[in-house]
Amino acid sequence: MEVCPVCMNEFEMSELEIHVNECLDNIESEVNDNNILIDDVGNNILGTKKNNESWCEFYQRLGGYKMRNNFDQYKVYFMGDRLTYNSEYEDIDSFLERFPPSTTPFSFTPWIQIMGDNSRYDIQPTDDRGAVEEFNYLVACNKKITKKVIDKIAKKYNVLTGKWMLFMGNKKKLADQIWDIICKAIVNDELHVTAAKISPDGHSYGHMICCYTPDYFDIDNVKLIRQQLYDLGFKNKLSYKTDINTIVGIYGENKWKIPEI
Repeated sequence: MEVCPVCMNEFEMSELEIHVNECLDNIESEVNDNNILIDDVGNNILGTKKNNESWCEFYQRLGGYKMRNNFDQYKVYFMGDRLTYNSEYEDIDSFLERFPPSTTPFSFTPWIQIMGDNSRYDIQPTDDRGAVEEFNYLVACNKKITKKVIDKIAKKYNVLTGKWMLFMGNKKKLADQIWDIICKAIVNDELHVTAAKISPDGHSYGHMICCYTPDYFDIDNVKLIRQQLYDLGFKNKLSYKTDINTIVGIYGENKWKIPEI
């Protein structure tokens, strides 16, 4: 038998996960300053984060991915599948302390993300599926694929974003340090990206940061964000890639000899 960390009742292992998720749906809770999860209604202790346990492991132990839909209870906010910083509920220092890339597991989220101030940009909806379908159709029809063709598809379906990329591999301490600089620069309006994300611990290619630009045809803006990254100390570590190349699957040695970056 296993004990439910919410109600402390015993259940068979096969029944425990379903029960915990149901139990969590019926409570309102908060994490207090002593790392103890408290039920606001009954003031019952639901669980305590262990000293050697990351916040992600703690959340998963108390209900796993169910918590993605209960941010007000667990202070975990997701946009799609990405763990995302939410300034309405905590400051950036708290977020960085709770979810450092070096210890946040890939099993919890494939990306950790922070959004930029997009009020400065005219962001329009994209049609990624339409872009992929047209690209695949052209390939199936043996049409000539060139950068000009790719750019035309990007404009037609408004897939205009691109990203400056920084690669840290498995250098965990370095990944945490650079992510800290990037996030604080965005919060302090020193880096005008639409968003930035970093791959967490356990990703197949280690730690990588993507700093997004709104329109890769806007060369001045792309250069501006590059300069802002230079000013933060990343002058010799940057490469750029368009999102249209990513979503249609154009990588390094592609048969059309279109530059990946």
